[in-house]
Amino acid sequence: MPLSQLGDLYWRTLLSSSPLFATQIGERSYDAMLPPPTVEADDQLAAVMAEIIAQAETLDPDELDAEDRISRDVLINEAGKRYSDASERTAEMVPGPLTGPHTTLLRAASQTTVDGPDQAEAIASRYAKIPAYLGVAADRYRKGMKRGLVPAAIVVRHVISQIDAYLATPIEADPFVNTRSLAPWQGEGEWRGELEELVAGEIRPAFARYRDMHADEVLPMAMPDDRPGLTHLDLGPEWYEGFIFYFTSVTLTGDEVHEIGLREAERCWAEFGEIGEAAFGLSDPADVIERLREDPAMRFTSAEEIIERSEDAIRKAEAAVADWFNVFPKAPCVVQPVPADQAPSLPPAFYGVGSEDGTRPGTFFANTYEAEKRDRFSAEAIAFHEAVPGHHFDRTIAQELEGIPAFRRYALAFSHAEGWGLYVERLADEMGLYSSDVDRLGMVSADMWRACRLVIDSGIHALGWTRQQAIDFMREKTPISEEVIAQEVDRYISLPGQALAYMIGKLHIDKLRRQAEAALGDRFDIKGFHDVLLVHGGLPLPVMEELVDDWVAGLS
Repeated sequence: MPLSQLGDLYWRTLLSSSPLFATQIGERSYDAMLPPPTVEADDQLAAVMAEIIAQAETLDPDELDAEDRISRDVLINEAGKRYSDASERTAEMVPGPLTGPHTTLLRAASQTTVDGPDQAEAIASRYAKIPAYLGVAADRYRKGMKRGLVPAAIVVRHVISQIDAYLATPIEADPFVNTRSLAPWQGEGEWRGELEELVAGEIRPAFARYRDMHADEVLPMAMPDDRPGLTHLDLGPEWYEGFIFYFTSVTLTGDEVHEIGLREAERCWAEFGEIGEAAFGLSDPADVIERLREDPAMRFTSAEEIIERSEDAIRKAEAAVADWFNVFPKAPCVVQPVPADQAPSLPPAFYGVGSEDGTRPGTFFANTYEAEKRDRFSAEAIAFHEAVPGHHFDRTIAQELEGIPAFRRYALAFSHAEGWGLYVERLADEMGLYSSDVDRLGMVSADMWRACRLVIDSGIHALGWTRQQAIDFMREKTPISEEVIAQEVDRYISLPGQALAYMIGKLHIDKLRRQAEAALGDRFDIKGFHDVLLVHGGLPLPVMEELVDDWVAGLS
């Protein structure tokens, strides 16, 4: 099968198996569907992905042009991740507060729009499938627990709390009921009335059953806080190394990840002293961290202030990017608070890519929950990472690229995307974007945070760390508040390997830039270097390295 047909097959299969994603990017023919959650669907997906990989590997790269070589390599990597998910039955691992069906359904509803009765009918049909979908998901978790895939108790407690918060939401504020219409249309009132009946009579009872299953069946079997990692499961060590590759696209052991994290933490520790001297007159990193953590002036005072500070940082970055980039996203970037019912269990911020049809812009979601406990000094670094020139650049530019296959524009290249986000936090310093040395300490804090992720993620899942060990390590090394530290550690417990993508990706980009600068000298062009990273879609790190090497060779 030709490469173009393999890519089309992959893309069609991806959309049909991930209809929430399809709706998010504006592929509206999948609106009535939910992800098929059955074992049979996993088997079918694995078979298709295996065939795509096998046929793509038969294509000789030397007989392909440059773009097709990239497409071949990305396709093999992307199909490999989907094959791994399906064949390893990862749907039978009880998910946490970031990725479980309860939260993905709610998040999707809050981002879904309809333009008239046809889309509205399709979305209502999707919502009507939610009770059965949650029921099958719960059955899959039961199968997983029978083969030893038990989650950590803290993860289960967060899921229960999330669902309790949703069920306590007034029906008129329910995200399913409030699916947004782009314009008024005849029959909309009746449609919303039917949604209210569906939510009250079927969807919320299904969420309650899903919640009770976690409380009554999962929680009693869950791993305690002193044994929360994969290393305590029979399949754990093998799965963890698989997750490392899944999220970084490079082969590393847990021990190697741990050592990289300790080395990077040592580097950041020294920087706290250097910049702390300029900011506070304090040269001891421990004193700098204590000042950042304990000084009330380092905290926000309101949710509105968080939104305003984020918007200011983004606008400042937008005014400066022309000197550092050749390509820019066409879609705007807006700032919104994280939905209140999800905020307690979600990270400080995240980015949501806009829709291809332009009805939804790229969105920087700022978590304003308990604003008075959130760090003012880290706000700029977070905004640069999640928005401009961070994920609003890498993800939105990729989405808007012309002339490359759709699967490349939406590739799940975690270490590329998150490495880029962390890279631009430092790039923002080169660009002169940080308002003060205190804000630069926020940059160092964010860097240390990602170094700690390597240490803690590997510590929990490879070395047998307890939850408290992880919390204590991060508290010693970062000025992050107790609440956010606990939230972060619980994230690493629930998503093994995902947190590694940031620092591993950033270090790879740093290495490639240093090598290019050394090879090219005065001919090095920062705009051209950034082009290589942004105009090919999501890239596994080895493919990124090949492209940078080719770019350097072309200028040598």
